[in-house]
Amino acid sequence: MAVAIDAIAATIETDSCYQGLQLPEDVVQELLNFASSTVGYINRDSKRPYPYKGTEKVGVDLPENSRVCSYMSNTMLSSTVKKLIEDPGILAIAAKFLGAPPVHMGSEISWSFPVAGNHLQQRNAAQVFHYDLDDYRFIKFFFYLTDVDMSSGAHTYIRGTHKGKKFLHQLISTRCADIDDEKILECYDAQNVVNVCGKAGFGFVENPLCFHRGTLPTEKPRLMLQLEYTINDYGNIHEIWGS
Repeated sequence: MAVAIDAIAATIETDSCYQGLQLPEDVVQELLNFASSTVGYINRDSKRPYPYKGTEKVGVDLPENSRVCSYMSNTMLSSTVKKLIEDPGILAIAAKFLGAPPVHMGSEISWSFPVAGNHLQQRNAAQVFHYDLDDYRFIKFFFYLTDVDMSSGAHTYIRGTHKGKKFLHQLISTRCADIDDEKILECYDAQNVVNVCGKAGFGFVENPLCFHRGTLPTEKPRLMLQLEYTINDYGNIHEIWGS
């Protein structure tokens, strides 16, 4: 993956996120094949295994109250994911941003479904504005494995909010997810809200200290891969999360 390391790191420092990474078509297909042949878990519940095949007839062939289907630790059964974790371009971006050798914290492939829900349900699916606090410095890579627009769960972030947060939002930290999105948006310029759309294979890399969310799909399901790197090694404690 040929990338302009310095430019990408500089963009993340100023804007919170860089868009423009791209997976080759064969890699996307390998990951789609993996997802259709591997057991996932409804709502990230290890007691609710489900072999979702990627059909768009959502609501017809899914168990009740299915908001997401995550492959959780099964993600690491994919040889393609393992190769991406060690991809020289990805590691170079992570190292430049972190200012230290990157430590792989966790990876996840997950589906998000067009199923309406209340704030708590959307919070549990990372579909409300929040920010992460996994290390002193850490970074996440996201790759869409299906075409994503505003009807299929586009990732949204608030540009520049990895720094300069309101004091209250710093104080309550990850509990910001309990605050209504509208109140978060009132505190930051609406012009800084960025919706990330793209075809299958499109990727972006983000400082997760910024406010971000996965929007609720309204028409089509979304399949996405996440890779996270930190400075410190806490073990693979983050095998389940999402945005």
